Amino acid sequence: MKNLIAVAVIAAPGITTTLYAQPGSGQAWPARPVRLLLPYAPGGGVDIVARTLAQKRSEQLGSSFVVENRPGGTGIVATELVARSAPATNW
Repeated sequence: MKNLIAVAVIAAPGITTTLYAQPGSGQAWPARPVRLLLPYAPGGGVDIVARTLAQKRSEQLGSSFVVENRPGGTGIVATELVARSAPATNW
Protein backbone atom coordinates (compact mmCIF):
# COMPACT_ATOMS: atom_id res chain seq x y z
CA MET A 1 0.00 0.00 0.00
CA LYS A 2 2.87 2.38 0.78
CA ASN A 3 4.33 1.83 -2.69
CA LEU A 4 1.01 2.73 -4.33
CA ILE A 5 0.77 5.95 -2.31
CA ALA A 6 4.37 6.84 -3.19
CA VAL A 7 3.68 6.34 -6.91
CA ALA A 8 0.52 8.49 -6.68
CA VAL A 9 2.41 11.28 -4.90
CA ILE A 10 5.22 11.23 -7.48
CA ALA A 11 2.91 11.07 -10.53
CA ALA A 12 0.33 13.65 -9.39
CA PRO A 13 2.27 16.83 -10.33
CA GLY A 14 3.01 15.51 -13.83
CA ILE A 15 -0.58 14.49 -14.46
CA THR A 16 -1.91 17.81 -13.13
CA THR A 17 0.50 19.80 -15.32
CA THR A 18 -0.50 17.79 -18.39
CA LEU A 19 -4.22 18.26 -17.78
CA TYR A 20 -3.99 22.03 -17.37
CA ALA A 21 -1.44 22.71 -20.12
CA GLN A 22 -2.51 25.38 -22.59
CA PRO A 23 -1.33 25.54 -26.19
CA GLY A 24 0.99 28.43 -27.06
CA SER A 25 -0.55 31.51 -28.58
CA GLY A 26 2.35 32.34 -30.89
CA GLN A 27 2.11 32.29 -34.64
CA ALA A 28 2.75 29.09 -36.54
CA TRP A 29 6.35 28.36 -37.46
CA PRO A 30 7.72 29.29 -39.96
CA ALA A 31 6.16 32.72 -40.40
CA ARG A 32 8.56 33.69 -43.19
CA PRO A 33 10.70 31.76 -45.71
CA VAL A 34 13.42 29.61 -44.16
CA ARG A 35 16.92 30.08 -45.55
CA LEU A 36 19.26 27.10 -45.63
CA LEU A 37 22.82 28.31 -46.03
CA LEU A 38 25.29 25.82 -47.45
CA PRO A 39 29.03 26.46 -47.36
CA TYR A 40 29.44 24.40 -50.54
CA ALA A 41 29.26 25.07 -54.27
CA PRO A 42 25.98 24.33 -56.07
CA GLY A 43 25.63 21.02 -57.88
CA GLY A 44 27.47 18.84 -55.37
CA GLY A 45 26.13 16.02 -53.26
CA VAL A 46 25.37 18.23 -50.24
CA ASP A 47 23.50 20.69 -52.46
CA ILE A 48 21.34 17.97 -54.00
CA VAL A 49 20.45 16.49 -50.61
CA ALA A 50 19.68 19.93 -49.15
CA ARG A 51 17.43 20.88 -52.05
CA THR A 52 15.58 17.56 -51.82
CA LEU A 53 15.03 17.99 -48.08
CA ALA A 54 13.98 21.62 -48.54
CA GLN A 55 11.39 20.59 -51.12
CA LYS A 56 9.96 17.87 -48.85
CA ARG A 57 9.84 20.24 -45.85
CA SER A 58 8.18 22.88 -47.97
CA GLU A 59 5.44 20.44 -48.94
CA GLN A 60 4.97 19.27 -45.34
CA LEU A 61 4.83 22.69 -43.68
CA GLY A 62 3.33 24.75 -46.49
CA SER A 63 6.10 27.34 -46.27
CA SER A 64 8.99 28.04 -48.58
CA PHE A 65 12.52 26.84 -47.88
CA VAL A 66 15.28 28.58 -49.83
CA VAL A 67 18.67 26.93 -50.31
CA GLU A 68 21.53 29.44 -50.64
CA ASN A 69 25.03 28.33 -51.55
CA ARG A 70 27.79 30.46 -50.00
CA PRO A 71 31.08 28.69 -50.72
CA GLY A 72 34.42 30.16 -49.79
CA GLY A 73 36.75 30.61 -46.88
CA THR A 74 36.32 26.97 -45.80
CA GLY A 75 32.80 27.77 -44.65
CA ILE A 76 33.53 31.12 -43.01
CA VAL A 77 31.43 33.09 -45.51
CA ALA A 78 28.27 31.13 -44.70
CA THR A 79 29.08 31.03 -40.98
CA GLU A 80 29.46 34.81 -40.77
CA LEU A 81 26.18 35.29 -42.61
CA VAL A 82 24.39 33.05 -40.11
CA ALA A 83 26.06 34.78 -37.16
CA ARG A 84 24.94 38.21 -38.39
CA SER A 85 21.38 37.18 -39.25
CA ALA A 86 18.35 38.23 -37.20
CA PRO A 87 17.44 35.76 -34.46
CA ALA A 88 14.26 33.71 -34.65
CA THR A 89 11.64 35.42 -32.50
CA ASN A 90 9.07 32.65 -32.11
CA TRP A 91 11.02 29.80 -30.53
